[in-house]
Amino acid sequence: MWYSALCEFPVLAIAAIGFYISLRFLRFPDLTVDASFMLGMSAVGMMLRGGSSNELPGFVVAPILGAIAGAVTGFLYTSKHLTINKFLSGMLVAFAAYSVCFRMCGRADLSLFEYRHNIILYRIFAPLPLYAEPLGLLVLVALAWVVAHRLMNTPFGLALRTAGHQPDVLEVSGINSKLYIVLGLAFSNGIIACAGALDAVSNRNVSLRNFGMVVNVLAACLIGDFLRRVVSELVGFSRKSQTPSTTAILFSPLVGALAYCLIKSLVIRILSGQLTITITTDLQFVVALSIVLSILAAKRLRSPAESRGEEGM
Repeated sequence: MWYSALCEFPVLAIAAIGFYISLRFLRFPDLTVDASFMLGMSAVGMMLRGGSSNELPGFVVAPILGAIAGAVTGFLYTSKHLTINKFLSGMLVAFAAYSVCFRMCGRADLSLFEYRHNIILYRIFAPLPLYAEPLGLLVLVALAWVVAHRLMNTPFGLALRTAGHQPDVLEVSGINSKLYIVLGLAFSNGIIACAGALDAVSNRNVSLRNFGMVVNVLAACLIGDFLRRVVSELVGFSRKSQTPSTTAILFSPLVGALAYCLIKSLVIRILSGQLTITITTDLQFVVALSIVLSILAAKRLRSPAESRGEEGM
């Protein structure tokens, strides 16, 4: 259980960091996650399939493609001529990205196993024990967290947070809040695309059939947010300040991703020993019922005053 959770954690943690920026700071439930994640995978697959000597060009192209997908979603939402809501704008980009990814890879399932000797991560970790690679990938998780943390503490990051919570303040100051929504979605989806590229490299496979990454990152973010609030109340931080720090907020997706991976691994072990299940179908149903709905129900038990206090961030 621990090994499978450790293998899944780096990819999910990076994707959760990107999604949490749009969900928490921009207050934008971005459904572009599947699009940017697939674009990240396809970028690596396209580069290796095209004759690249390693996966690094894919990691350069991936965040660019993810940023474009996020910017398109933001444009569809903020354009006064289109007036498309948040959910539909993300869904449109996600479905359109599937065709783009299929053109990039040439097929729905592209195995990178034959290119494994070109993958730097494979050459580094192949001689080492199995758990060495997922442990090594934690460095990339730390790097993604540091980049997100540093950016959100800059004037640009402050403007992003203001655009999500108090757009009128920016408009009064003569700043276009819609532009910052577009830029924020581009940044968050760029991070998610990096997670997709890492998933393709670590699994040596690009699969465009696995829709549902948005469910995974949403569950991770909800769990992390709930655990942060519980810990804050137990320690007493919520009495001192109603606005948690950026550091505490950005740690939530990491904790949530780890908890989600452990719960998911436990569910697989329990069900695989008792039932014959199809992981790609039955597990999504189990996850939606046992994790997402339970966390939402638990958050509803909080008093309205506490909920309003933390929504101000």
